[in-house]
Amino acid sequence: MKIIKANLTHAKRISYLICKSTDSNPNNYSEEQIKAWKDYNAKSNIIKRFENQDIFIALKKNRLIGTIALFKNQVMGLYVSRHKFQKGIGSSLLDYLEIYAKRKCLKKLKLTATPSAVNFYKKRGYKSNGKVVVKINDIDFPEIEMEKTLI
Repeated sequence: MKIIKANLTHAKRISYLICKSTDSNPNNYSEEQIKAWKDYNAKSNIIKRFENQDIFIALKKNRLIGTIALFKNQVMGLYVSRHKFQKGIGSSLLDYLEIYAKRKCLKKLKLTATPSAVNFYKKRGYKSNGKVVVKINDIDFPEIEMEKTLI
């Protein structure tokens, strides 16, 4: 597996990965939430994110198996192909992003975690700051705000 900085040619594959992950989500999202999330992660919206986010992808045999992004000091969009869960890909992407953030002289990373992802982030040193509601296309998503001080 290799992790590289994504470019616009990867937008369609990133969108596909996120939308497929949403199909098998463990968060019990409603149909309305799933539709809003997929619309938010359409290729055209992924392309727009390249303007202000550093987006990275994990590739294995030239197949996209994971993605993660950084917006200012916010971890965004950590997704792993559902066929590759529990193989360390998410941890590798997060480790890579944290090293990248340190090189950018960031002292702290923040994120909002879905209910199913909270334990993943806790195991990696992120602390909970409490519940928040994220609005995507006017649809509420209950999440947990978390942060980690980088050393």
